Amino acid sequence: MNKGIKVSIVDDNKIFRDGLRFFIENNTEWQLLHEVSSGTEFLNLNMKDFPDVVLMDINMPGRNGFESTFDFMAIHARFNIKVIVLTMYLNDFKIKSFLDAGISGCLLKKDVYKHLSEAVDTVVNDGIYFKSFINKYFL
Repeated sequence: MNKGIKVSIVDDNKIFRDGLRFFIENNTEWQLLHEVSSGTEFLNLNMKDFPDVVLMDINMPGRNGFESTFDFMAIHARFNIKVIVLTMYLNDFKIKSFLDAGISGCLLKKDVYKHLSEAVDTVVNDGIYFKSFINKYFL
C-alpha cells in the first residue's frame, strides 16, 4: 500500500536512523523510500521514485548536508522535494545559509520526535520550518 508522504533519511548515525525509520514506519501517512548513511550515497542512488521530504543530517563524513542538499536540488530541480536538516548544533549556522542551500526546514536532533510531524506537514505544504532554531536562539 502506498502511503501519502514519501520520506528519505540521510544520516551517518545508524542508531539515529533506526529511530527515524521506526517513527516513519509507524506513521500511517508516511512511507520510507530511502535510508542511507551519507550524502554521497544519497546522491548516487538510482532513484525510480523521488521523496517528498528528505531528512538530512548536516555533519557527516565526506559530503556534509549542505553540499549534498545543494547538489541534489540542482540535479533534481524539477521535482518539488523538501529537505529538512537535522543537527545537534545550530550555533554556527544562519537561516540564510539553509535557504540558500535549498533547505526548507531545520530540526535539532533532540527535538526530532517532538516536532518532526509538524515540520514535515509544514514543508510539504510549501512552508518553511525552523522552530528549533527560533526557540533556541530567539525565545
